[in-house]
Amino acid sequence: MLKFCMNKRNQGIVSIFLLIVLFPTMIFSTMLMEIGRYKSAVNLLEEAAQNAAISILADYNETLYSKFGLFAFDEQDEEKLKDNFVKYLKANCQTVPTESEYAVAKI
Repeated sequence: MLKFCMNKRNQGIVSIFLLIVLFPTMIFSTMLMEIGRYKSAVNLLEEAAQNAAISILADYNETLYSKFGLFAFDEQDEEKLKDNFVKYLKANCQTVPTESEYAVAKI
């Protein structure tokens, strides 16, 4: 065994072998981590958009619904609905709320 390692022709073969094996393995594992991060971000944004849409639907006209069973909005322009949607979407995407955004007031 020592004769094989001491041969000048075989010096560095372990380094080359490790380079050939470890480099593709590291690239593959990094690629898998990035794919996981991407899918996680996509799922987070889809859930935030669905929550924002549900929050927009909560602004329906309760009188029309109770009297006639109509699920309709008050006279609101489209820009106000879009602005509310963006506001709810931004609020849903925040991971840590700021101190002024806590639902419970400080005592």
